[in-house]
Amino acid sequence: METPFINDMFSIFYKAFKNLCSKKVGIQWVNEIEPVEGEEVSGITRFFDDGTIEIYILTRQSVTEAVETLIHEFAHVMVGPINEHGEEFHRACDALVEEYTRILDEDFHDCIALELGTTDNI
Repeated sequence: METPFINDMFSIFYKAFKNLCSKKVGIQWVNEIEPVEGEEVSGITRFFDDGTIEIYILTRQSVTEAVETLIHEFAHVMVGPINEHGEEFHRACDALVEEYTRILDEDFHDCIALELGTTDNI
């Protein structure tokens, strides 16, 4: 699929993810996600028994929030089907942001890009 955006953050993060991880994943925008353990979520990753992995991102977010949700869900894919947000998970988030930044510096240095701070909130 082609995008008209020169510096489409979602596509760049997908490229960063693919540079770091060989797992195949489908990503869908959705209008609703059922609460997980009673808490509202803005994204969720599902690992199916047949090996399929799908990410669902809630549409009712700002672009920045949706990008942060995508990073969060990509990190879940990278570390596997665990619900914990421990050290390995945060290393995966940091690696994604570092690779995204590397891609921006290399391919889009003349474009204005999303500036992400720490991944502490992801």
